[in-house]
Amino acid sequence: MRRGRRGSIAVELAIVIPIFMIVIMGGLQLGRGLLVKHDLESAVSHVARASAIANRRDPGAIRNAILAEMGSSANACKTITTPVRVIPGANGTPDALEVRAECELVPLFTQFLGDKLKRVAVVVAMPLPPNS
Repeated sequence: MRRGRRGSIAVELAIVIPIFMIVIMGGLQLGRGLLVKHDLESAVSHVARASAIANRRDPGAIRNAILAEMGSSANACKTITTPVRVIPGANGTPDALEVRAECELVPLFTQFLGDKLKRVAVVVAMPLPPNS
């Protein structure tokens, strides 16, 4: 009796451990994706506000400022695209500055989970000063 029981524990572990590891790795990848999304949202919001107040519309400068604001979280992104556009108002004058940012994440565990969480994206629009 005792001998057969030991074998069943090994079989149960062989079934449970891979499932447990996939759940842990999925949680790590999801947590990392949420952390990068939070940092990206914070950076884009801060840079869009500062750019709207200073009336700066250069996409290259805005992208560099977002990367600087993200710090080491930007390393989790393969690519970061940051299109910038000015939203016209009712009378044709610039009304708001819209900054979009999309980060294509570097996968952590492609061999097990694939690349289910590929991208995080943020859109922020800030009003421009009336005299712009």
